[in-house]
Amino acid sequence: MIVQNDSEPSVQVTAYWGEHEKVLQPIKPCARQTFKVSGESAIVFVATRPDGTQVRNHPMYFTAATTITAIFTGNAVEVTSAL
Repeated sequence: MIVQNDSEPSVQVTAYWGEHEKVLQPIKPCARQTFKVSGESAIVFVATRPDGTQVRNHPMYFTAATTITAIFTGNAVEVTSAL
């Protein structure tokens, strides 16, 4: 999983899949973080801005062979997948 912040403020991102969740360290503008997830499920990324507002993506299905990229653009979380 790749999570990237393409907006001005730093954001706090939490990923939810199956019965799991991962809270990432705050992501600064133009920075990215990666993490690994095993198995298959649907994943949702929730980005929280410094003012407390949140944006999230629709669930994206993944398998062990899939690389998911989530990009926070300020008003949305754009999620793509690739094998």
